[in-house]
Amino acid sequence: MNRKARMYLLIGLVVAMLANLSTAKYSVLDAVWNWLGILPSTENDQAAAMKPLVDCLRSVDVEWRNAYTRYQKITSTQQSSDHDGRLVAIDTQGQRNKMMFAGQRSRIIACLPDEGDRQALARMLPGFSRYLTAWIRVSEVTETFNFYSYLLAPPLTAEEKEHLDPTFRPLAEDFLKESDQLRREIVAQDLRIRQVQLRQIEARFGQDQHWHLLNFMLQARLNLDQLTKASAEHNLTPTLLSGLIENVKAAHAAGTSYMQAHPATSSDKSVQGIWEHLHTPATDYFKALDSLRDDWTAQRDSLYLDDDLEKIQTTYDALLIRYNQEVRGRY
Repeated sequence: MNRKARMYLLIGLVVAMLANLSTAKYSVLDAVWNWLGILPSTENDQAAAMKPLVDCLRSVDVEWRNAYTRYQKITSTQQSSDHDGRLVAIDTQGQRNKMMFAGQRSRIIACLPDEGDRQALARMLPGFSRYLTAWIRVSEVTETFNFYSYLLAPPLTAEEKEHLDPTFRPLAEDFLKESDQLRREIVAQDLRIRQVQLRQIEARFGQDQHWHLLNFMLQARLNLDQLTKASAEHNLTPTLLSGLIENVKAAHAAGTSYMQAHPATSSDKSVQGIWEHLHTPATDYFKALDSLRDDWTAQRDSLYLDDDLEKIQTTYDALLIRYNQEVRGRY
């Protein structure tokens, strides 16, 4: 692999919340922007340092949250109907639980940075150390029963759960709080790093193909964030919505015009290839945005607007997933 190719592989950026990290909607934590390692920079180093942590969150957090959701659903009725299956499966469950914990520990250890990177991460992500501490504390409890096992029956009886709840639930909720906070910090750092890199690309190469590709993906992310925030705070207006839609469409139109006006050289074909393959998911994203604007203008029921917002999230996730697939397939 030549030097330029290695530089392309340096950068691994999150982008949240989506491939989902949990039962909640997070499509930003698994965005891997490998192609963007054009310039040696502190931002590239920071992004590379975050990559193992993001991988850790993807595996550890998803498994933990899914297991906790199952734990919360344990009821006496469920226990009664599953009792026989639980007796049959208990040995298998115990072995599975031990294997799951061993895998969790291995991934936690693997995602811990060395001393230098740890200090850099602590400055970037102050929630990292609190997250790790919360995970260790809650694990001291989950190791005492078949937390991850749910093959044929709940890991505990309803009575056992009732006895454990006063100790376990506060630790579990604290872990979830720290996990959510760390995700927010990662998202904020991701956006900051991408904005810095966008300026670096423009300073070095001008608004070239790489710039337009990153600018569009960045605008799509900012568009979704602002739309989600305004909706949650009940501050969304037709004027704001129209402005957000026009901004992201303008970024895409500018990129398309540039690609058409500047035929790719051999080294840039991959960027134009990515752009071409993003056309369909980008179009679907725009249609979802337009649908929300049309329903808003028509003053349709809030249920329609909620469906529109969900469709926007889904189509953005599809756009991001397709982008990541294209990136990984080319570098």
